[in-house]
Amino acid sequence: MKTKRPIVALLLFLLAIGISFTVYGIQENEELQFSMLGFIGGSSTQTLDEVDNFRLEIELNNETELFFHQSKNEDSHAKIVRKTGDNVEKITAEEALKEIENIIKGLPHPTDSKPLALIEAILDQLKLEQEDIRDFELKVCLNSGEKIKMNFKLDRVIPA
Repeated sequence: MKTKRPIVALLLFLLAIGISFTVYGIQENEELQFSMLGFIGGSSTQTLDEVDNFRLEIELNNETELFFHQSKNEDSHAKIVRKTGDNVEKITAEEALKEIENIIKGLPHPTDSKPLALIEAILDQLKLEQEDIRDFELKVCLNSGEKIKMNFKLDRVIPA
């Protein structure tokens, strides 16, 4: 009977350690997921209020150009331009602001992720494939003073 008590105590001790590690792991996992969902400050409910300037330019292989711009200066404005050949579609004001805000909401925090993760998140938001991209340029200025600049250019040489 005396040998059972140390074994039971050891099992309870190991069980308590296992539970604490599990709870700690779940908390760490939730914090990680929470910070990866948000764009600025680790919140998943980000808005344009935290972005001073957002500029995204994408050129596709099919000669399509996409331009997203939002700025908070004296003449605060937002604009989106989609150009394919001679066809130009311009979206401004509130509609452009909403579309840009949706893009920003879907981005991971720039300091918590690798540059390619930001690019992939934007391409997912816009439903674009990596293979279709010729030029990708992103500039974001945050209220905190942080600036994120990325430029990705792909020149494809097709063998004859």
